[in-house]
Amino acid sequence: KYKNEEVEKRIAILTEVVRAQNQPNLQSNNDGTVLLLRDGSISQEFESILNSAKHQVLIYSPWVSKSIIDDRFIKRLQKLADRSQMEEDRPISPEVEARLRSILSPGGIPAVQVFWLGGSHAKEIIADRKVHLLGSNNLLSCRASSGLWAESAYKVTIAKQVQEAYEFYAGRFRSKAKELWSQASQRQDFELAKQAIYLWGALEMEE
Repeated sequence: KYKNEEVEKRIAILTEVVRAQNQPNLQSNNDGTVLLLRDGSISQEFESILNSAKHQVLIYSPWVSKSIIDDRFIKRLQKLADRSQMEEDRPISPEVEARLRSILSPGGIPAVQVFWLGGSHAKEIIADRKVHLLGSNNLLSCRASSGLWAESAYKVTIAKQVQEAYEFYAGRFRSKAKELWSQASQRQDFELAKQAIYLWGALEMEE
């Protein structure tokens, strides 16, 4: 019942771009493409994006479950981390959160940041600021290939659209880091301060 105007605006723009083409499922130009995916192809593309990412991944998912965050998924994120040198109704379980936070960079720094950013129904992933996947599938709690629900998603590689999506979510994470830092300063809480610094670092804002 809660709508995010920025997310709705981006979806509306992408929908119009796709509808304007002779091929209803694909829009392509020199700047990139918009590809409409359905059901099992969403899960395949999600895995492909994670496997090919080299620098940074933002995932925005309302639900996170053990059925998706399994050993295979953890190993995939660990490989991604190894390539780098540098109040909710259904909260994430402590076990799943601990597994995600246990993924470390080669330097021993937490490579996965997990934060609650407030109520939302959006499900999106942005990798390396080059590809954006958004749609109906709960990426971290249900495989689109399961057949339980009909799902659809857009895979976007148009630089301008991907950048807009990145800036929106990076902004939310930046605000979260500021909030954590403020709380840490007030409470003199070193662990909370580290969380803020790790999050800023993930956003390339170490300074």
